[in-house]
Order: sequence, then C-alpha cells, then structure tokens
Amino acid sequence: MSTTTLSAQVSRMLSVAVLGGVLALAGCNSDIHKTAPSQQEEAIATKACQLTTQLMQRGDTNHECIKVELDRKVTDTFYQAHAILEDGGEQPMGIRLVDKESQEITIVLRGSLW
Repeated sequence: MSTTTLSAQVSRMLSVAVLGGVLALAGCNSDIHKTAPSQQEEAIATKACQLTTQLMQRGDTNHECIKVELDRKVTDTFYQAHAILEDGGEQPMGIRLVDKESQEITIVLRGSLW
C-alpha cells in the first residue's frame, strides 16, 4: 500500500480537532472498521468477493478476488467497499443488501478494471 493511499485512509477514518492547543483525534461515525465486522458483514464481504470474481471472469480478464473490505456503511442496506485482487489491484464497488434474512446482495463495480 502506498503512503498516499495510507494517508487517504487515515484521513477518512480520523477527524482532527484542535481544542485549546490540544490535538484531539475522534473516530468518524461512518467508519465501520472501529470494531470487528459482524457475522452479517463478513458474509456480505464473502459473497461480494465471489460475485466480483464471477463478473470479472465473464469479462476479458482472469482476475480473482482475494478479499472484499467494507469501507463505509452508508445505510443499513448499502456499503461502499473495495475488492483486493490476486494481482494486488483494487476494485471499488457498491454493495446493496437486498434481503437481510437470506443475505442476498447486488454489487456494482466502479471504474471497472475489465
């Protein structure tokens, strides 16, 4: 991971405030990585990774998803995320939870590599 990418992630996760000359760090409310992912979030990420591999292999690439990381919970049924691919590349995506009980999801790959 490049220093620029790491800095961008740290900037997203933390907000900085100077209070009376004291530097205070506060976690951003929308960051879901404050705690370990729930079982439901782990299942969503696993399914999203499987779907990403299927979609990419239907295209002109042979990319395989290694892991999906949920970056931000936007609503109870929508996440911003990214897939980590076998070649080290990343694929940003949106994940919508269609049915909470069955954990059916749909994904939209942004700026697709294929």
